[in-house]
Amino acid sequence: MKHMKQSGIVGLGGIWSVTAFVANVVVSLALIAVLPVMVIWPFGGSHHPSVEVHDEAGILQSEPLAKEIQAMRFRQDVHVAVLTVPGWDVDNLNDSVLEYARSHAGNTDVPWISTSNSNYWSDGLVILAVAPEARKVGCYFGEDVAVPLEQQAAIQDAAKNQYRQADWYGGTVSMAAKTADVIGRPGGGDVGMTYILPGILALVGLAWLLVLPVARLHGATPGARGAAPLLAGHPRLRDHRAPGRHDSRGRAARGPGHGPLPLVPQRV
Repeated sequence: MKHMKQSGIVGLGGIWSVTAFVANVVVSLALIAVLPVMVIWPFGGSHHPSVEVHDEAGILQSEPLAKEIQAMRFRQDVHVAVLTVPGWDVDNLNDSVLEYARSHAGNTDVPWISTSNSNYWSDGLVILAVAPEARKVGCYFGEDVAVPLEQQAAIQDAAKNQYRQADWYGGTVSMAAKTADVIGRPGGGDVGMTYILPGILALVGLAWLLVLPVARLHGATPGARGAAPLLAGHPRLRDHRAPGRHDSRGRAARGPGHGPLPLVPQRV
């Protein structure tokens, strides 16, 4: 019965050790997977935007451009407005876009300026603007689809190489595609949330995964303890003594006439 109890303890210890090892592996792999998931973030890209193009500078093919942007997939409902601003004297593109929105309020498919607060763009609105002669580019967002300033700069940068080559159509498509990629991401596609923090977690998971085989080899899986310490401290395993009398230290007492055991001769 006692042997069965000890065997049960050993068995439970082994099961717990294996379970802890598997759990550590799963956690390590989950941490490693955070980086590619955050970089790709394949969730929710099922919304096709509505699009309007106001080519005041006469540099775009409006209908094909609208269709190409409409075919893109966003992570939430958005309305994309493309605006080209003519003239060499566009000193401030922000002011020019705002003035256009106010003066053409009746000519846009949706209101560009919020009807509840005229200090903001309408919810769900994305404006992609370029002044080709003044060499300026900008993007503007409603509050519910806004992205961090660094991501706004990334959206503009996506078009600059093509804009420098006067590829106004291709640059606008690139800007729209970058917009579709960052809107709806955790943290608005912030570099820290997308790359830095997930990268740190992935390194921790990789280091943890590399430690596991070493810990397993030495019989100490992180987070687990086997049954050996329990058995080593079991009182019944310390009390076994040879039959006969014993001194205070538990050693067999020597009777009268008993000396050291004689050595057995060895052949050389």
